[in-house]
Amino acid sequence: MNQKTYFHRIVLFVLPIAALAGCTGVQNPVHEDSIPSNSDAATGQTDGPPTPSPEASVTTMNAESLAARWGHRQRRGTGGTTGSGTGGTTGLKTGQDAAPETQGTGGVAGSGSGGATGSGGATGVGGATGAGGATRDAGLDVTAGVQRDGPRIDGPSDAVRPPPSDAAPGATMYVANGQIFDATGVVFLPWGVNKAHVDQGNPGLELTGANAARVNLYFRLPSSVTTDLFDRFYAAHIVVIPGRWEATCMEDNTFATTLASQVDAWVAEAAAWKKYERGSMINISNEAGPENSTIWRDQYITAVGRMRAAGYNGLLMIDSGGCGQDVDDIANYGAAVLAGDPLHNIVFSLHVYGDTPNVATLNTNLDRLKATGLSFLIGEYGPGRNIGPSPTNLAPADLMASALARGIGTLAWAADDNDQANSMADDNWFSLFFNLGTAFTGTAADLTNLTTFGKVVINAPTVGLRAVARNAGGF
Repeated sequence: MNQKTYFHRIVLFVLPIAALAGCTGVQNPVHEDSIPSNSDAATGQTDGPPTPSPEASVTTMNAESLAARWGHRQRRGTGGTTGSGTGGTTGLKTGQDAAPETQGTGGVAGSGSGGATGSGGATGVGGATGAGGATRDAGLDVTAGVQRDGPRIDGPSDAVRPPPSDAAPGATMYVANGQIFDATGVVFLPWGVNKAHVDQGNPGLELTGANAARVNLYFRLPSSVTTDLFDRFYAAHIVVIPGRWEATCMEDNTFATTLASQVDAWVAEAAAWKKYERGSMINISNEAGPENSTIWRDQYITAVGRMRAAGYNGLLMIDSGGCGQDVDDIANYGAAVLAGDPLHNIVFSLHVYGDTPNVATLNTNLDRLKATGLSFLIGEYGPGRNIGPSPTNLAPADLMASALARGIGTLAWAADDNDQANSMADDNWFSLFFNLGTAFTGTAADLTNLTTFGKVVINAPTVGLRAVARNAGGF
């Protein structure tokens, strides 16, 4: 989040995190439509997916979620109708979906004289009455340029398109066709959380279902405080996203020098981060740079070049400028930044707070960025309800539903952004938990420790972490 980040360590134990709200620069996380009279006060949901039932979610945390299944949308053929008449021969299907439930059926037997041609059946030539057009597997119809088009709910996942020639399949995560892929070549939809404190463990966070965790670094490696947390997440197949916050919301002349200083730190620590490369995204800088600016473009092209030269061969993440909330930086200059990367392996990140007051604005922004063909995610969003320094009434459940429908990943701010002393939080800030030190167990007992925001992010049955998140492979 914003300026708060500088005080995260102190806030964890003593101070209110009001100074380090989410990760949205001067515009801290504040996102969730304020709860109108017709909303569910327990979840902060307005008119998005069905109202979550936290109790039910807890007991079904491991249930398979159809909404999260990915795969090719394959064209379906229609079974050929049988040529009627004496001698109607078997009709052929023109295409077939690999999923059994979508296969076509054969044509019906015809009778009479003269064989009329069916939509897949050949004209009868005389003889005994045809028994009906049988369906034949004509295979996947590739003539229409089949591509992945986001989450599917009509069947299990299947093969993915191969990576582009400039990606590094088998070595790291990578981007292609506007999506993120894990090291095994399977589409990966980040559905996770942020952590404001690298030195706060959030025991049991793995059981929330999060498949990615973005973490504010303030201990330089080789600090065991940092590596212990990342080793733990990595072992649980949670994609780790380390990031640096020193340049948060810097848009003036200090942006270039501070960004360069952050890259100095990354370069110095390159060897230490290498072991996470197959399952990580390196977030170069949090919410840094001006809005709609060639300065943002040029400084990041330079930063990426230095990162690659230092040996960072994996997926890099770049936040938009304007405290992370500027759509124009990515829409207008993202392609140039990607083109400047020798490995063409960058995912962009938009933070959603006060600049996005409602679902209509959100959808417009997401559709605009999708149209660029760039890979991006929502790197931060908060509880809405006009909470925080960059307030919005956009409900988290509505944001998550819009993102899921478009195949865009999301990371909630934050698992541990407490606003009370002694690692405690109330329901008027950005933490998912009231007591950060209480272990999450994946049982009904957790409900009393989840904030309103936490209940939505973790337990919402159609958009929550447990319902949607699937772990990346290859590490």
